[in-house]
Amino acid sequence: MQKNRGQILLAIYLFLAIYLLPIFTRDNSPNELTRWATAAAIIEKSSFEIGWTRDLIGNNVEAVSRDSAEMYSDKAPGTAVLAAPFYALTRLFVGAPTTENIRISWFVMRFFIATLPLFVLAFWLYKRDVDEYSLAALLFATPLFLYSLLFFSHVLVGVCLYFVFRLLYDTDRIFLRNCLAAGLLAGIAVSCEYGAVIPVFVFGAGLYFADKRERGLRLICFFAGLSPFAIFLLIYNFWLFGSPFFPLENSFAVSTAADASVFGYPTPDKIYQWLFSPARGVFFYSPLLIFSVFAFFTSRERRTLRHRVKIFSVALSVLILCGYDFRNDDWTMGARHLILIVPLLLDSFFDGEIEYYPSFWRAFLLGASVILCAVPVLTFPFAPSKFLFPHKDLWAKLIISETWFMPNLAGVFGFSASFWTILPVLILFVAILYTVWRSAKFPARFFAGIFCAALLIAVYLAIPPTESAKNNFQRFIESTDHREK
Repeated sequence: MQKNRGQILLAIYLFLAIYLLPIFTRDNSPNELTRWATAAAIIEKSSFEIGWTRDLIGNNVEAVSRDSAEMYSDKAPGTAVLAAPFYALTRLFVGAPTTENIRISWFVMRFFIATLPLFVLAFWLYKRDVDEYSLAALLFATPLFLYSLLFFSHVLVGVCLYFVFRLLYDTDRIFLRNCLAAGLLAGIAVSCEYGAVIPVFVFGAGLYFADKRERGLRLICFFAGLSPFAIFLLIYNFWLFGSPFFPLENSFAVSTAADASVFGYPTPDKIYQWLFSPARGVFFYSPLLIFSVFAFFTSRERRTLRHRVKIFSVALSVLILCGYDFRNDDWTMGARHLILIVPLLLDSFFDGEIEYYPSFWRAFLLGASVILCAVPVLTFPFAPSKFLFPHKDLWAKLIISETWFMPNLAGVFGFSASFWTILPVLILFVAILYTVWRSAKFPARFFAGIFCAALLIAVYLAIPPTESAKNNFQRFIESTDHREK
């Protein structure tokens, strides 16, 4: 039996998470800025009011003003509450927040709230002898990797939801203590991202259809763990916004600017954008997830409650979250609203369901996924919605034409971002694929799959942009000249 080299992939992930320092300025990522401001307000003002941070981060936040004076984040508060202790720890060393030291506290909060959860899940799976292919898929071949380098809640929520699923449905008998622990994790997930309520509802409903013994007690224990967070959210929204159901009302409210609701029906246009489009589609950034769809029908456990709960959780989440209006999401990278179900999609990988799929296609889809997720990481992290093909019309051009690379740890020691400072990252991405190749059953076929994936993507990135894409890129460069490179 071959030795599992998963520890190499874990070490590479930790190095990249520390080495890469995504661009962080007042002008991009209002989602991150809002969460940072709320965490800072909890420590600095013992309040959720973030209006006082305007001088630090400007008005580029996703917030709701009240009485024309107070300003509060319109995001679920759980992420900021969890990040507040790490902000407080950082403050002991850097002092009160200034425009110069915001990035330090942001990095610490990002590392503990977004990076470490994914590492914990990968380490937990490694200890259970999950193979290198599946670990590489989890750590580097989906938008989970992209957002684990940013201060968003989606990775943490996705990990929590996956552990909820495993706690409840991994054993034939569902233990009461597992139901309570799962309820607590589900509460954390919902308090960090309101969309998590969709799979949480399915997980809870699945308990009713499990073994009839202790059915009532299982449900009581699950909702006992969940209820403190639900009560907190109801009080929080009523106290700050005047309605316990403010998130729901706000999501479906008509936007005066775009004259469209944030959420609506999952039209074919929205489904294409969030699932398949080169701009945002989760299956474009991570084509190997198509194996998860195949496994829905070929899994050896497809007649079990566990499998049915997994499928229904994914299907209902996709159906509802694809109703999100992509036009209201100007800066994005991958289908971030679907990231919370990606670990569930990868469950078939962890259970060995795709181990006997053709080696060439396993390698081809893994190689393509790793490369398509690596390109945005090397340069500017987000793509404005006007770029329909951001990999070739924005990120590749930034790298080739502008030599614009992601800031990294080398910059802390005085080196400006360049090809040489990003070279270690490129070498490590090759090392990722090499590590998986070493464990392949048919190395020649696996190598051929990776080579073909790299060749195909190289051709795609080399396709000349259209005239409108050239103009968009030029306007982007002109509008970001003042930003940190």
